[in-house]
Amino acid sequence: MLLVASNNPIVERLLDAPLPEQNSLSPRAREAFADLVLRNPDCFQHFFHLFVSDDTPVGLERFHANAKPVVWIQATHGRSTRTIELRSVARQETALLESPVTIRSILYGVRYWARDELQIVDEFFETARGCVMYPVRADASLEDTNVITLRVLDLPADPGDWTTVSVNTLLRLFCERQGYHVSTLFDAIRTMIRTYPAHVALIPTIPNFAAVSATSRNRETFELRGYFTDGHGRLISHIRFHNTLRGLRHA
Repeated sequence: MLLVASNNPIVERLLDAPLPEQNSLSPRAREAFADLVLRNPDCFQHFFHLFVSDDTPVGLERFHANAKPVVWIQATHGRSTRTIELRSVARQETALLESPVTIRSILYGVRYWARDELQIVDEFFETARGCVMYPVRADASLEDTNVITLRVLDLPADPGDWTTVSVNTLLRLFCERQGYHVSTLFDAIRTMIRTYPAHVALIPTIPNFAAVSATSRNRETFELRGYFTDGHGRLISHIRFHNTLRGLRHA
């Protein structure tokens, strides 16, 4: 016999949501599921509390409104075993994941679900800083790509004809601070290239330099998530656009 807590309004929302399509949760189901996971005491105590200043579990609405980034790094602290540091901006504290079981459960369990399935956080790697996990905005829409494209063109202009900005700066500005998905930012860059091919240039970096701190092949692959890859497979560290685009976009 299957028992369901149907008296829980969040569970009722989850049960009423459309069935998954192509192994993906519907938006309604994803929101209800995220609400349940966030309110789970164990998930909150070991992971989600690092994003907020609250001492008790919060729901999805409060998480969207108040959550702050968490930066995680691999550290040794003089030990031979692997240790993960989770640095909380909201709480100004650091949590340690020291056992293999804890690392698998939190880093590759709860974190994976929060990022890939529930889509309430996203992350990117920044050299000399670590992996930046940040809460995504609640009001994501199909217009986000165009919004970012226009805001990039409104960034302060460099002297001369061209403005150059690093992809890392864009990740911090639009993803970490404003909550857009990394994939949405990268779609905006592709939109700029496609729309203004003569006015946008990409500046590549060397793969070995991009992942210079990586200690394994898997780690290298992960660290390269912080770079935009163009249609030729090049890792792009900077984007340059002609300052006349500031006038063209208002035309």
